[in-house]
Amino acid sequence: MTKISSSAFPEGLVRLKIDKWRSDLCGVLVSEGNDWVILLRNVVDYVIDGFIILPKNKIIQLFQADGDQLTYDIIRASKKLKKLEIDDKLDFSSIIRKIGEKYKVIGIYDDDDSVLTVGHFCKLVGNQLIFESVSTKAKLEETESIDIFSINGMEFDSDYINSLKNYVFLGNK
Repeated sequence: MTKISSSAFPEGLVRLKIDKWRSDLCGVLVSEGNDWVILLRNVVDYVIDGFIILPKNKIIQLFQADGDQLTYDIIRASKKLKKLEIDDKLDFSSIIRKIGEKYKVIGIYDDDDSVLTVGHFCKLVGNQLIFESVSTKAKLEETESIDIFSINGMEFDSDYINSLKNYVFLGNK
């Protein structure tokens, strides 16, 4: 796999090919460390929804496509671009802990992009992320553990995740 360097990320909308993912990921770079990046996700057309943190070693290719500049300009004009204050000197495990503690409910892609496991962040013990999974029926399930180095992406602050968070954890039923 090709390691993506810091200087590789252009301003604007970028597309990434991620190891084992069927679809390209599209978004705007928000923050970057030595071994991770955080994108504000562009899920479709001019829609921005949530953030995703990716380990750089899972990124196979970075590119921009025709029309991406126009899409970025429209998104920027909509004033939907969010800032995220993250220390770029943090390593991947520290960034996982910081995001988990702040946002509480996260989504994990541990292999490909076909399954997003949503859960309540409990703690990080060594390289093990401990979380309570939430079913698609908004029910708390078992406590799970995953090695952070098997994570292909961690999503947070999206409409889907925030809806489950509000329903399950904040009692907005």
